[in-house]
Amino acid sequence: MLQQGVRARKPLGPPALLALLCALCVALGTAAAAPAVASAATPTPAPSWSGAVEIDRGQTLTGISCASLALCVAVDGAGRAILGTHAAGGGAGAWSAPFAIAGAGALGSVSCASTSLCVAVDGTGHVALSTNPSAAATGAWSEAFALRGVKGLVSVSCASSSLCVAVDGEGQLTLSTDPSLPGAGAWSEPFAVAGGEKLTAVSCASTTLCVAVGSAGEVALSTDPQAGPAALPPQDAGLVR
Repeated sequence: MLQQGVRARKPLGPPALLALLCALCVALGTAAAAPAVASAATPTPAPSWSGAVEIDRGQTLTGISCASLALCVAVDGAGRAILGTHAAGGGAGAWSAPFAIAGAGALGSVSCASTSLCVAVDGTGHVALSTNPSAAATGAWSEAFALRGVKGLVSVSCASSSLCVAVDGEGQLTLSTDPSLPGAGAWSEPFAVAGGEKLTAVSCASTTLCVAVGSAGEVALSTDPQAGPAALPPQDAGLVR
C-alpha cells in the first residue's frame, strides 16, 4: 500500500520506453566514440640521444665538461671525477671508474678549457686542477686548495689557459689568469657583483665575455673579465631581471 501523499509512478509505456532506450544508445555510442584521455606516460626517447647508462653507482653526478670528442670529465658529490676518453661511443665502457680528487669535498662543477686543463670546484670553497686530465688517476689532479674569502663555490668556467672564473653562493666571483698553477695565490680575492645576492652559475665564452646568473632570475656580464673587479663597475653590473 502506498503511503498517504505519495503519488504512484505510472509504468513507462512503449513510446516512453523506446525514447529512453534510444537516449541510452546515443549516450553509449558517444562515450565509445570519444577519444580516450591520454594518461601520463614516459616521454618518447629522442632518437638522437643514447639511452642513459650508469657510470657512478650510488652517487649524484653534479657537473660535466667536454673539451673535445676525446675528453669529457664528470664530477660527483663524493669528491670524485670520472673520465670519458671515448664518450661519443656511448656505453658505460667509455668511462673510467670514479677516482678521488685529494682534499676535495662535494664537487659541484668542472670546466675543461682544453685537453690540457680542467678545473673543478667544491661546496667548501676549494679548487682542484689537472693539466693532464686525460689520465684517470688521483695523481693527475692537484690536491684541492682553499680560496681566500669564499664559501661554497657553485660553478666554474674556464675560457682558456689564461682565464677561469668561479662564483660562490654569496654573490661573489673569483678569477685566475693562470689557472694551471696550483694554489690560492693564482686566484684573485673574491669580489661582488652589484645586485647579485646569490650567483648560481657562470659561463665564459672567451676571454672577452663571461656571464653569471643568480637565484633571483638575474644575469650579469663582463666583456673584460680578466680585469677582475675593475671590469664590473656598479653602473655596468646592474643585473637584468
